[in-house]
This record gives sequence, structure tokens and C-alpha cells, in this order.
Amino acid sequence: MSSSALRDKLTTDFQISDNPFIGLNSKIFFLGSCFSENIFKALGELQFDVFCNPFGIMYNPVSMANCMEKIANNTVFTETELILHQEKYHSLDHHGSYCNSTPGNLLQQINQNIQDANAFLKQANVIFITLGTAYAYYHKKSNKFVANCHKIPGTEFDKILLSENEIITHLRILEESIFELNPNAKISYTISPVKHLRDGLQENAISKARLLSSLFLFLQTGNFKSDYFPAYEIVTEELRDHRFYGEDLAHPSEWTVRYIFERFVESRMDIRSRDFIEKYSKFLKMEQHRPISTDNTELMAWAEKKNLTLQKIQEEFPEIKKPYFKANSK
Repeated sequence: MSSSALRDKLTTDFQISDNPFIGLNSKIFFLGSCFSENIFKALGELQFDVFCNPFGIMYNPVSMANCMEKIANNTVFTETELILHQEKYHSLDHHGSYCNSTPGNLLQQINQNIQDANAFLKQANVIFITLGTAYAYYHKKSNKFVANCHKIPGTEFDKILLSENEIITHLRILEESIFELNPNAKISYTISPVKHLRDGLQENAISKARLLSSLFLFLQTGNFKSDYFPAYEIVTEELRDHRFYGEDLAHPSEWTVRYIFERFVESRMDIRSRDFIEKYSKFLKMEQHRPISTDNTELMAWAEKKNLTLQKIQEEFPEIKKPYFKANSK
């Protein structure tokens, strides 16, 4: 056997079904773990109309369902729903980055994000949801599951592995809230390849397996046809090597994130979108490679070439009229 044939056996040819439902005019809402944010940022840089995580990064389906219910209802948070810890106000329904020494400032940020998310979801074409873990934390004092523990002592929480029925129930609540706002939206699920090593290796494997089995059952029996993009399987079955992770051996490396994004583009975006991404990506590389020379003639030639390239792209793709990148994630 040749060396190239042996090398090819180090990876598995993982086939992904083509389902190109995303176009240049698509408005895409992202919810869930940091993997959702990776795709959000990549598409935002490419000028797609995107919005991400108005409650901040979330990991478990209970918190995601709670978040979507509040967005659908345009819930207004009040100071009674905040907690004071280490001289900062927090919301147990939000990521840890949502904190402020002044409750009014925090509430203004929270409520504005809910209003913006509600308006965006009403017009969104695609909702991209990334599930991170089947573990959820239950705050005993407030008698509810939380999105983040905010470094509050662990004795105040119960760590619970959600059952299949609990996960399916909350996925159904999540979808019902989405379709209440936008009955025509397309939902695409994925499971994050990020390892939750703080739970333990075995516990992380059990958690991912619980999410996979629950989501499989939900998609088989649900009332609405939804898409599944196999980000988790790409990393664990196709790449399956620690070199594809970052230094923490938990998060995929930048190369891996880029590879998954390319597979997402190839399988989920229509031909016109792929054509635009290819051409606009070349423009971005040109923009980043400013000449080192201080010669004005050379700099002007580079600027003219860059502007001409962008003008041609804008003429070919008039749908892209302005930067759409909405960095609403926290």
C-alpha cells in the first residue's frame, strides 16, 4: 500500500447530505454554545445577516428553551430577577458576561437584547441551534435551572443529567416558541464538538450520547421537519485526533473550526451564496495584505485594485448592500 493510501486511512470520509437551504438573503439566528458563535462570526464577517445569543452563550436545552420562551413573550426583566454576588448584579438566565455593578444598566442591556431578538426572529429564515451538554444546574434557592452559575458556591446548586424525555420536552418548548414568532422558519440543529472536560471524560461522553439519542428521537417524532448538521461527528469520526483541538484539548482548533465551517457552506448554502463567499473571501485576503512599502504609487495601486474588486462584487451580488454583522453575543 502506498504512503498516500496509508495517510488517507488516518481520516474517515464522512459523507454529509446536501441540504442547501441558506441563501444570500437569509436572516440567520444563532443560539447555543460557543460553536454557534464560531459559525455566526464567520458568516458575519462575510456580510450575512446574522444575530447570536441574546442571553449569551448557553449549553443545555432547558436554558435554551427558557431563553426562547422569554424572547417569544418579549419578557421584561425587573430587578427582582437579578442576584447580587461579589458586588455585581447577575441574571441566572444569562451567561456570566451579563453582569454590572448597577442593576439598571444590566436590565437595560438584557431587555434591549430581548426586544432586538424578538424583532429579528420574526423575520429570520434560519434558526441554528447548538446543544452543548445534557447536564444542567438547578439553583435550589430560586427553585429553577440556570444558564450560568456565576461562580456562586457549588453547594447552592444540584447538577442534574437531563433524561431523554426532559430534553425532548424542552426541545419541543423551544420549537413552539420559535414557530409562535415565525411559523415559516427553518431550524437546523447541531451538537457542539467542544468537550466539557470539567464534567469528566466519561461524563462528557455520556452527556454527548444523551444529546445525540434525544435529538435523534425528537427529529424522528417531531411535528416539524428540521435539519441536522453533524459538527460533532465531523470532529469525532472524520478528524478524530487531538491535533485538531486547541491547547486545552477541549475546544476545536482554529483550523478545525474553519474546516467545519467550509463543510457547512458546501452542504447547507446554495450555489449563489457559495460563489459570493469564495469571491468575498478573496477580497478580504486582499484587504488584509496591505503593501509594506511606503511608496504612495504602490499603495494607491493596491487601494484602487481593492476598491475595483469590491465594486465588481457589489455589482454581481446586489443583495449584499451593507455590513449585517450583529455582535449581540456575550
